Amino acid sequence: MTDSSPPTKGRPGRITAVRDLSERARMVSVEVDEGTFEFDAGQHVKLGLRSSDSSLSGPYSIASPPLGGRSFDVLMNLVAHQKSSSYEAFKPGVEIAIDGPKGRFLFRPPSGRRAVFIAGGTGVAPLRSMILDVTRKGIDQPILLVLAARRADHLYFVSDWERLESSVKNFRYLPILSEPDGNWSGLWGLPTDHLADITECEPADYYVCGPPEMVKILRSRLEASGVDPARLFTEG
Repeated sequence: MTDSSPPTKGRPGRITAVRDLSERARMVSVEVDEGTFEFDAGQHVKLGLRSSDSSLSGPYSIASPPLGGRSFDVLMNLVAHQKSSSYEAFKPGVEIAIDGPKGRFLFRPPSGRRAVFIAGGTGVAPLRSMILDVTRKGIDQPILLVLAARRADHLYFVSDWERLESSVKNFRYLPILSEPDGNWSGLWGLPTDHLADITECEPADYYVCGPPEMVKILRSRLEASGVDPARLFTEG
């Protein structure tokens, strides 16, 4: 008997949609072939082509909330993965293998503290999953999302954040640009330039995701400002 199993190991699925959010980020929608895809908000997956013997690529953080269905979305950083990823082959209809979900970068149960999410670029993906999950469940907890990017077109899912600001009590969205153009009227610089705005309502739980150097610096500065390290959560 001929072995017909796919060369790339993992749960079988397929790409259903692909959308570039900028020249640096791509949203990819995935659907498993059978059953449901269960995951916790904040987790990630690796993906590979079922028609290839190449290794799985990623990890890619899941950007959609867990709804108990067959589908989920991942946000790919095209710059970080351009030399090691097969993302250019991820097109609608392509059969893939899915490894995961994995990861312990998860939202902690409500604790009476404010939840502060700080993201840089595509690091917003797992935070989007968490925030949409929390607000969907109606958890009454103050939430601040600090979203840092170089330019306005690198601020992802802005329509989500504006919708939540208008419909969810105690949700606040704070965008910060490091290289704004003349039309930008918001905050500029880095998140570390605005720690007073970020930490003004202690105590809080902090969820930080983005470029490793940004996360490292933010962790150091937040701890130096008095944030309890046990209440500071990152992917690493």
